[in-house]
Amino acid sequence: MSATEVQASRELIQCLVEADGPDGVIDCIQISDSPLAQEITSTASEEYEKSGLDQLATPPNISLPPQVEELLELYLAFVQVDFWEIVKKLGRTAICIIASVMAAGLDVCALIEELIEIGKAVLGSFAAVAEFFKDIGEGFYDAAEMVACELNIIDCGDGTPRELFAYNWVFKPMVLPEGLQAITHDDQGKMGQLVESLKADANSAPPKWHDPQMISRCSQKTDMTDLFCNLSFESEHVNKALDYYIKAVEVQWRLEVAEKTLPAMDEQRKAFQQKVSIDTLIDKQLPGFFSEIEKTLGSNSPTIVDIKHNVGSECSQHLAQSGLAHVERWVSKYPDDAATLKAKSHRAWCNEDYIVEHAENFASRIRKNVQDKYCPVQNNKITCPSLVNFDVCYRSMGYVQNQQECDVNVAKVGYDVAVKIANELKQRKSTHTYEIRNWSSSQPTKPAELVCVRPTQILKQPTPPSGSAPKPQLPIRTPQPAQ
Repeated sequence: MSATEVQASRELIQCLVEADGPDGVIDCIQISDSPLAQEITSTASEEYEKSGLDQLATPPNISLPPQVEELLELYLAFVQVDFWEIVKKLGRTAICIIASVMAAGLDVCALIEELIEIGKAVLGSFAAVAEFFKDIGEGFYDAAEMVACELNIIDCGDGTPRELFAYNWVFKPMVLPEGLQAITHDDQGKMGQLVESLKADANSAPPKWHDPQMISRCSQKTDMTDLFCNLSFESEHVNKALDYYIKAVEVQWRLEVAEKTLPAMDEQRKAFQQKVSIDTLIDKQLPGFFSEIEKTLGSNSPTIVDIKHNVGSECSQHLAQSGLAHVERWVSKYPDDAATLKAKSHRAWCNEDYIVEHAENFASRIRKNVQDKYCPVQNNKITCPSLVNFDVCYRSMGYVQNQQECDVNVAKVGYDVAVKIANELKQRKSTHTYEIRNWSSSQPTKPAELVCVRPTQILKQPTPPSGSAPKPQLPIRTPQPAQ
């Protein structure tokens, strides 16, 4: 039965406890319409039906359903404040009902079941978790422990759960704000330092309590305070409590990021775009970019500085220094949550959004540098005065897929082109003679002409018949210029 059903049956439970013999029990059941009465009546009807006895003629001599007996035993023990014997005997059921009573009537068990149904991961829904932690109250056993039980993080049915003491009195009070502050700190080592400190507090003898009620209680001197305040924990108790502490802090972390950090991060990124000029970041990279191109001219695989990558690095470093460095860790740890919330790490946002959004800025800044230093604009075209400058333009504008914008002054570079072609042909074992004509270095007004002259051809005469004297032949020389 759920806690709600148990609470709806409180009057019947009290009546059954005070009933005088079997007749009193029957009277209690007959006058009650509570869920527990319905359960008992249903079970009794099934027993009569199985036995074949006449329910009206035969006195009721059947036992109560086992769950009712357990419930009554639990109630009596609760009234007698004998918690741990009942916990030891009934395990999770007892804790669930005790938690509901301690939480001032809150149906903790139903709440846990609802959370489990929401995602089977219990802490997977931000809205559910927020509501969950808002409603649990400060009962001795609250819904946080119930989650731990349902997830088998702690063993609620094996005697007195000392790990719950350790968690409640040492670790839990340090979830907020200390745990959240540590896990969201720019220095990711802060969380580890806090964890080690809390482990030391739990392992000390007596433990160093952080729960205000325990601190107050242990400042008094009674037999009861000595019993609880001088508890010692085995390493297994501390480790289980620590496991849940980390999970509890991570829950708050996920809530913090979803509800506060992501909206704040969006505002910071907007402010970054307004405050930091993308052109300034690009211009900072251009000297090295062009220097590297100039050093690798003539090579087949030139190395080009990836200025987009470098600008992306500066962007992410700037955002990481704004107090939100933990977003990188959060996105890495919870990729599914990040995908659902469309949240990106600083690096991913800088590379995928910021750079793409300003793609034309990269092209315009590179184009301006090419025009200023290598290839001025002529007739609305980037016109390079030399092959070297054309190569710089082609490679640099190619970085932004705009190499087709590069043009060349054909008259000025004609001679250089002719020389390169002639040298290439010679490297390919050409035996021709080459000449460069119609070009003046002092007044280049038209493209140079590269002319190759093939060797003189000698026409071979037919062989005369045997016995006849050969006729003298002059070689036919045919010069063959080729442009």
